[in-house]
This record gives sequence, C-alpha cells and structure tokens, in this order.
Amino acid sequence: MLNTRTLSTVILATALIVGCESVPQRSETDDREATRVARTHMQTGEYLPAAQEYLRLAGISQGDAALAYRLDAASAFVLAKRPDAAVQILNGIRGQQLSRNLQIRRNLVRAQLALAEQQPEQALTLLDAAPADDAPAQLLARYHSVRADALEATGEHMESARARVQLELLLTDSAALSENRRRIWESLTQLSPEALEAAHIPPPSTLGGWLELAALGNSDITDPHALGQAIALWRHRYPGHPAGENVVPMLVEDSYIAWAPARSVALLLPFDGQFAKAADAVRDGFMAAWFSDPDMENRPAVLVRDTSAGDIKDIYNRAIEEGADFVVGPLRRVSVTRLAASASMPVPTLTLNHADAASGASTDTAPAGPTIGLFQFALSPESEARLVAEYAWFAGHTNAAVLAPAGAWGERVATAFGGAWKDLGGSVVESQRYLNDGSDMSSPVRKLLNIDESDARYRTLKKVLGGDVKQEARRRQDVHFVFMAAFPRQARQLRPQLEFHRAQDLPVYSTSHIYTGIADPDSDRDIDGVVFGDMPWVLDPAHSGAELRREVETLWSGSSNAFIRLYAFGADAYSLVKQLGTLRAQHYAEFQGVTGRLSLSENNQINRRLMWARFKKGTPRILDDDPKPIQ
Repeated sequence: MLNTRTLSTVILATALIVGCESVPQRSETDDREATRVARTHMQTGEYLPAAQEYLRLAGISQGDAALAYRLDAASAFVLAKRPDAAVQILNGIRGQQLSRNLQIRRNLVRAQLALAEQQPEQALTLLDAAPADDAPAQLLARYHSVRADALEATGEHMESARARVQLELLLTDSAALSENRRRIWESLTQLSPEALEAAHIPPPSTLGGWLELAALGNSDITDPHALGQAIALWRHRYPGHPAGENVVPMLVEDSYIAWAPARSVALLLPFDGQFAKAADAVRDGFMAAWFSDPDMENRPAVLVRDTSAGDIKDIYNRAIEEGADFVVGPLRRVSVTRLAASASMPVPTLTLNHADAASGASTDTAPAGPTIGLFQFALSPESEARLVAEYAWFAGHTNAAVLAPAGAWGERVATAFGGAWKDLGGSVVESQRYLNDGSDMSSPVRKLLNIDESDARYRTLKKVLGGDVKQEARRRQDVHFVFMAAFPRQARQLRPQLEFHRAQDLPVYSTSHIYTGIADPDSDRDIDGVVFGDMPWVLDPAHSGAELRREVETLWSGSSNAFIRLYAFGADAYSLVKQLGTLRAQHYAEFQGVTGRLSLSENNQINRRLMWARFKKGTPRILDDDPKPIQ
C-alpha cells in the first residue's frame, strides 16, 4: 500500500513528467496495452495496482489524457479505501481548466468520496450534470454505476434499477453484466408487492420486464408447474430479456424448494463432549416444536444423529442415504466449516452455526437442477454486535467506546461491532479489554475514559505549583456511548465502575449475553440503564411461543435454564424447515420466530431482528422498535 509520503512523491513525479518538454515516444499499441492492464486490475478488484498503473500512465502522457488518467487513479484509490490519496489528486488539479468530460470525471470521484463518507444525497447533487450521449462508453458506464449506487443508498430502489438498466447497454464484460443484473434484482426485491404493481410498465420495456419478473418473485405462486406457465408467458412478452439468463433459473429453483416440503429431516448434533448439553437443548426445542405442529399430516419424520465422532461429511451423506431430504445441523463451527467446503448440497441443509470465514468456504451457492444448497442459522455474538451497532447508529450516536473481555470471544465481538460501526460512518475513539476473572475492572474503565491522563495532568500541575491543588478528575468528552461486551457477572462490576468514574450519563449498549434470561432484579440493579437486544422468547415470554414453552416444560421439566435461548433456537430451526422455501421464493418475506423476526439474506444466511430492552430496577423493560437517544 502507498503511504502518504510515497504517494506525494508519485504525484509530484507525475506532475514533473507531464511538465517536461520532451516525452518519450510510445506507440498506440503500448498505450492500449497499459490501459488494458489498468482496467483488468479494476475488473478483478485490484484497485491499488490499478491506481498505480493509472498514475504511471499519467506520468508519460500530456494534456487532457494525463488529467484523465490521474482522475482514473483517484477513482481507483477511493475503491481501494484510500480517500486521502484521491483527495490529494483532486487538490493537485484544482484551478485547472477542464473540458466537460473531465469535469464529469472529477465530479464522479467527488461523488465516490461522498458515498464513502455515507453522504449519498451529496453524491447525487454532484451527479446532476450527466455526460453527453456521445461521451466515451467507459465514462457513461462509470456515471450510471456511481449514480445507481447513490440512488440505492438513499433508498431509491426503483431509480437505482432504472440506472442499472441503462448501464446494461454499456457493458461488454460477462462478469460485469452478471453483477449488474444481480444488483438490479437486488434493488427490485427491496420493493413491496404494492410498489411493484404501481410501477408496472408494459412491454417491450426492459425495466418493465424486470418489474414483472420481480412481481412474480414476490407472488404466492410456488407450484413449479404454475410458475413455469407464468414464466413462459413472461418470456413471450419479453423475448431475449437479460433476466432470462440468470434470474429465471433461480426463481424456478426457489419454487422447487417451496413446493417440495420435507418428508424426512436429519437433525445432526454432538451429544457427547463439550457441546452435549447445548445439543440436548437444541434437540428438545426442535422436538417440542415438532410435537406442537398443528399440521400433523405434513410433519416430517425426524432422524436424530450424533456428530460427536466421525467425519461430518460421512455422517451427512449417511443421513441422506437413509432417506433424509432436509438436514438441520451440524452445530459446531468446525463441522459447519468442513461441510460448507463441499461443492454442493444434494438436499436443503440448514446449519446451526456460521462457517469460519477464514476457511474460504463460500456460503453463497447458486446450484442448478436438484442441487439445493446450504443455509446458515446461528445465535452469533458477532451478528448481535452488528445489530447493536445499527441500533446505536439510528439512535443518533457517532463516537463509540468499546469494552470487551480479553480473549478470542471478546476480540470477535469487538471486531464485529467495530467493523459494522465504521461501515455505518461512526468512529471507535477508544477500545479496552478487561480480565474475565473480575480481578481489576477499574483500570480498563479508567483507560477507556482517559481518567489516567486526567490524574497525570493533576500530578504535573501539583508538582509545578506546589501546595494544595484541588483535583476533580474529568473523563474524555468525545465518547457518545459505550458498547459493553459482557456476561452478567462482569457487567454487574463494569457498569458501577462507569458510574463511579463520572460516566453515568453515557448510554451503554450490549448484546443478549449481558442477561441470563431469568429475572433477577436484586443482582441486575447494578446494570440499570443498559440497553440490549435479545430474542422475544426471553423478553416477551407471555406472547412469544407461550404454548411452545409449556410444551418444553411439560416434556423436559428438569431442563436447565442455562440453555433457555437454545430451546428457542431449536424451535425456530424446526419452523425454518417449513418456512425456508417461502423465504427463498418470496424475496420480500420474513416471519416472526421465537428467536426474532427472521428473513433470508442474499448469501443464504438467516438474519434475525431482535427485540430491545433497557434494565430498570433490575428488570428488562421492552423498548419501542424505533431507537431513541437515551436520556
């Protein structure tokens, strides 16, 4: 990566070379090859090498050609997440007379910078002036692409799709075409059925064909034969439509999943070793939901298999040989990661954890024919941390401080929160780790709030002035809230430390791990004021899965409350066996589970929307769905 000094040297050298009277002669073939190399880097996502190549080309070019290459380099730097480098290039051409096309290129870079700073409205303003119809195709394509991104970021899904339909006409690379079509479909699936109907455009409009197909995807047609007839009519109305190549096969596949309910489900769990009790709770919740299923005629048979010993792929394949046409599990991350590395899944497979991203295993399968694919459902602390970031952002905060336990779990949660917070546009101004044994909760809090620096200033002042100098330690003022990753025992020590060190006014947010799930007002008074997200099964037991809870208590009355959330997890896993087809066939769909409101992401992961609560007098009190600043 170029550092600031190196970049300055490169840009200065570029300027000097452009200013030289004598420029080495080169052939048009050399120029075309060098430009091809830079564009190839861009297409493959190697943005920093592309920027360096464009700067090199600028250095051996003159006039408008050199300026165009420098602006191309600035655009590549933005995509490489080096906005400082892009700004430096823009500053270097400030005040120069630019042609209309170069002005548009400059505005495109400025719009990209605005998007990187989460300011899509400003980006759209910068894109008010469009290139002329006879402008170079590459410039037109970049304009429509950046404008589509800005429209999508403002929630203008229809207009974003419209811009990408125009972009389609300018693309020649097959990978770029496929990605653009995916983005069109992604935009339109954000629209409600009512919005799609209201936006209807008759044939032969290409956008109209997309809208009609999206309406089919949002319809309740799941019978493959009925959907096939509807698609045949659509093909007749829109012959040669670009969606016919990628989207239509996906819709057919989705209808197969929805129309073919499972007859036999294999539940793969580790009943021996470290995860045995967790596996028991998941199984008990799954079976309680099975017993409570009112549609007794269509309840699938359940094959419970132990994954404690043996290779997970062998266990998985044997379950399918025994007749399972749907698999739920495995539970352990290492087993999920190994299974996710398989090229395909012959039956729908709902894992109960996320695959390790570092493994390189793809979870975004797009199989054809009878190959169905892998879906991932997890009670993931990282996912909850990202949801906390979203909740805090919509509550109006900007600067976060992070408290997390030392060790792998704490690092995972802190990293997930920090990444999500920065993606939203926030800043993590401080991050501290504390020891899980509770031996010293004061030091990390003091460091988090810069109390140690305040004390140091006091000691310096006392040494200089001598005599009696009154001290009133002050905490840092740039923190808007604290994200506290903690389990109950640690949280009950950390929260009082925050109050003691003059941070009683700071909002504190946490994940569900802060609450045992069992009301304990005497112990939890120490965490009053903390806002956290959790599942309806825990926060609203009277209304969420009350009958199912009675079923669990009846069947397994001796079960431990330590795994209360895993019973709900197992119950929702059973519900997903029946709901998964609908979630895939109807891209706007979601359903209310006992672990949260569930939907399916584009990479085949089950997303959860949590309930939110604040501790008051040691008891969680449910909050409105709309985040509000904590008073």
